[in-house]
Order: sequence, then structure tokens, then C-alpha cells
Amino acid sequence: TLNVAHNNLGRVGIDVLAASLKEALMVNTSVTNLNVADNSLGTEGMVDLGEALKVNRSSSVTDLNVADNSLGPEGMADLGEALEVNTSITTLNVAHNNLGRVGIDVLAEALRVNTSVTDFNVANNSLGPDGMADLGEVLEVNTSITTLNVAHNNLGRVGIDVLAEALRVNLSVTDFNVANNSLGPDGMAALGEVLIFNTSIKTLRCACGGARVQHERDGSQRCKQPMCLRRR
Repeated sequence: TLNVAHNNLGRVGIDVLAASLKEALMVNTSVTNLNVADNSLGTEGMVDLGEALKVNRSSSVTDLNVADNSLGPEGMADLGEALEVNTSITTLNVAHNNLGRVGIDVLAEALRVNTSVTDFNVANNSLGPDGMADLGEVLEVNTSITTLNVAHNNLGRVGIDVLAEALRVNLSVTDFNVANNSLGPDGMAALGEVLIFNTSIKTLRCACGGARVQHERDGSQRCKQPMCLRRR
């Protein structure tokens, strides 16, 4: 495990790290977890890290955390290119990166062809309904992702409707976090209808009465409270 999170590496620091990674990961098979979260990498820093991940496409790194790095859409473009060829990363955390519609669109293209990522955290990225539409299209064809976190993305009723349609088709997601997305009773009802048909989802995390809660699968039983679902 290589954890350099919260170190304000910036472009210069990540330059050094990326250069080392290009060489080290070719011979070092012990590093499986790479955490560079909260380092102000920005777009330029992601260019260097992306290059390292492309060169070491079959490296030992399986867990990549680039959360809270102000990557934005351009930074996601570099990460997306790496994901199209990297086959080792299974856990990917890109939370808190201000991706927006453009950023998730770029990343979604990569996830159409990437078959290694199983745990995907895209929480708090201002996706909105349009961004969720892009991700929803990916979920209809991607059968690798089993854990999905889209919390804090301002999805609203429209966004959850799009996601619900994707989950009618996708049978690989088993752990799903949609907390704090202003779904409202109607949005939760739409999601509940999906869970009647989709028997793959084992754990659903949602917002219930303003609190963050976790519900386990329980047949097709629905939680009596209007803002949550319980399935086990």
C-alpha cells in the first residue's frame, strides 16, 4: 500500500511520483493500493499519473484513490484514457472532483470498455440528471461494476428515473449508494419499482428523513417509511 494522501503534492510532487511509478510498478508487485487523494493534482498532475497507469497497464495496483483533487473534466480525460488500457484497477474512487456532465461523459466512455473496475465511487461530483444519463447508459452495458456510489450528486427525480431505467437492465450492481440526492417520495418510489424486478441489489443506501441510512435486502419487502427501501 502506498498512501500519500493529504500531502499537497501538486504538479511537481506528482511529477516525481509518476516518474517513479512508471519504473517501480514494472518490477514492484507488492503495491496494490495507491492513494493520492487530496493532493491538489489538478489537470496537469493527472496527466502524469495517467501516463504512469497507461505504461503500467497490467501492474499490481488494484485500488486507486484520486478523490478530492480538483481534476475536473480535463483531468478525467487523462484518467479515462488510462482506464481504457489498464486492466489491474478494480477499485476506483474519483469522489469530490467537480466532474459535472462533461467529466462523467469522458469517464463513462472509458467504463464502456473497461472490464476490471468493480467498485466505483463517483460521489459528490455535481453530475445532475444529465450526468446520470451518461452513467446510466454505461450501466446498461457494463457488467463489471458491483459497488456503485453516486451519493451527493443532485440527481433529483429526473436523475433517479434515468438510473432506475438502467438498473432494470443491469444485474451486476449489488451495493448501491444514492444518499442525499433530493429524490423525494416519488424518486424513491421509482427506485422501489426497480428493486421488485432487479434481484441483484443486496444493499441500498439512501436518505431517509434527512438521515443517512443503510437498508439490507429483504425479499421484495418495502420499508414502510416513504423515503427508504429495505431489501435483503
